[in-house]
Amino acid sequence: MDLQSRAENQPISLDDIATWESHNGMIPQGAVIAVRRLNSAAAGPVNDSTQFPIARDAAEFLIDARETIGFAVETPVDLTRDRTLARQIALHGSYVVEGATGFTALPSTGSLVLVAPAKSKKNTPAPVRILAMIR
Repeated sequence: MDLQSRAENQPISLDDIATWESHNGMIPQGAVIAVRRLNSAAAGPVNDSTQFPIARDAAEFLIDARETIGFAVETPVDLTRDRTLARQIALHGSYVVEGATGFTALPSTGSLVLVAPAKSKKNTPAPVRILAMIR
């Protein structure tokens, strides 16, 4: 989902998802939602880089209705700011990958995404690699 035309710090809404689906088709069940900023250098600095880029009701819709398994975003995310959303993501077994890049090279739909975590014995956030294959 592109944030190119979004105002700074304005999260993706339910209306944005409906518009996106009307142009691209329904988001498939079990998708990973990649949030990208096209022309991110032109978008200017982001004042609140820890804000989750999808509004809570929109994220809950994606988790419940589309069974989204993960969200990949370019910026760091502080989910402690919205405990309700953090709980919903955790209860559904979904995950958030922050600091992801390279989405501008992908088409809007149709990529197969693999998220491979690094081996870690600690119960802390671990680095992952995201591999996207275009169908």
